[in-house]
Amino acid sequence: MIDVDIEKILPHRDRMKLIDEILEVDDKKAVTSSTVAGTWPLFENNAVNPIILIELLAQTTGIGVGHKRLLETGRGVYGWIVGIKHADFSVKELKLGTRLINRVEPMYEHESYAVFKGTVEDASTNEMLCNVELQVYSPE
Repeated sequence: MIDVDIEKILPHRDRMKLIDEILEVDDKKAVTSSTVAGTWPLFENNAVNPIILIELLAQTTGIGVGHKRLLETGRGVYGWIVGIKHADFSVKELKLGTRLINRVEPMYEHESYAVFKGTVEDASTNEMLCNVELQVYSPE
């Protein structure tokens, strides 16, 4: 686990803060963990809709971009998803209490624009739950 205050990097608070821990972060990747909770958006019938995995990967991307900026300038950075290029899901719902491992790595970067490849897996079974490509704009 990396000893970085997530709230110094991401603006998300309360039930929109979905990242529990930063496991790894460097110029090549960001890896975080999350545990599915009933307080999460899209919670219904004792499970969470897997579309939330896109937000998990967006927040993990924010951790990677924000950590880099924090090291360079002493300030975190906020980014916005400007597009979802590709998304494949292998589950219909996320069960409460499931620990997830979220990974992102940059595929392409140019100035303030980047494309990231992300995956989420179930930490207990290593089952891949989704593959996503995100387009991100981070203001200077």
